[in-house]
Amino acid sequence: MIPKWAGLSVGLLLVLSACGNEEALTPKEVKADAANEQEQTEAALEAEFFEDIRQHSYEYMQEPDFDIITAKELYETVIFEDSSDFLILDVRDTSTFAKGHIPGAVNIPYRISVKENMLDQLPEDKTIYVVCFSGHTASQTAGTLNLLGYEAKALQFGMGGYAAGTELGANIPGAPAELEVVKHSFETEGDYELPEVTYKDNLTISEIVMNQAQNYLDKDMPAVIGVPDVKEMVEKEESEEYQLVDIRHEDDYKRGHVPYAINIPYTDLFEADQLKLLDPEKTTVLIGYNGYDASQVNRLLNQLEIPAVPMAYGMSMWAGDESIIGQSPLNFDGTETLPVEELKYDLDGGDVETSCS
Repeated sequence: MIPKWAGLSVGLLLVLSACGNEEALTPKEVKADAANEQEQTEAALEAEFFEDIRQHSYEYMQEPDFDIITAKELYETVIFEDSSDFLILDVRDTSTFAKGHIPGAVNIPYRISVKENMLDQLPEDKTIYVVCFSGHTASQTAGTLNLLGYEAKALQFGMGGYAAGTELGANIPGAPAELEVVKHSFETEGDYELPEVTYKDNLTISEIVMNQAQNYLDKDMPAVIGVPDVKEMVEKEESEEYQLVDIRHEDDYKRGHVPYAINIPYTDLFEADQLKLLDPEKTTVLIGYNGYDASQVNRLLNQLEIPAVPMAYGMSMWAGDESIIGQSPLNFDGTETLPVEELKYDLDGGDVETSCS
């Protein structure tokens, strides 16, 4: 009788024999295999988030909050309403904020306004009124805050409208430029490849938005482009650096628009096939109703790695005519010189005092 372990011995010998026929890997080959496995692991951890951001942006643009508040309205809010219902967020640089700001405002400079430790300081149960120099960077900031679940509105004309004639804000134009508009449509046949947005971490959509917004701010790109610069582009008829996109509704675009501007309404812009119309080698100049709408769209496009810049004050500045714009234009006479609060530093004692002016 053959013992049971005898069969196991034979099988083991066969396995050892087979293993003995394989050539041993050299140290160099072992190292190469390890490096290859590491690359495959990192690739597996890296995810593509462009589509997530695009879809999130598209959904927001179906019912965006483009509301703005005037200087007079904000002043009356500060005077008459319960301060526990709102927060004034000033995104100007700290030195200018110290020279004069709306009483009760807190300061988080624009370039760091979407860092997580800064956002953690903002209330989710209050209306946040965002203040800048002219209203454009405040609109960008408000748009990102709204996308993240806050309720935010920008101050029209910024401190240029609240403290007109001072160094605390931008010089607001006194009147629209009333430049030429055309009614015939311009088309583009672009079909460009969409950018990639990849991260190695498994992030939430809010974390991705914050990261991409901060990436945009770190690039220190222009916050707006002025009407005179756009006029110069139009006069040259063709630009290798810029493309003009009117984001108003189609019916309003047909009322009259900047020459050579194509029309992609903001409600449609974040559809994948519409984004493919934008040349990634050019900066997209966004032309809206008042510049504040385009500022929000601008931030969203840049978060998708599509370079863009809003035209300051939009068609309100270019044309200034409601029958052309499609809605009431900005009132450039609507600036105020209202009381502000100043921070005074005691350089010896380090104390901070406030005073109104």
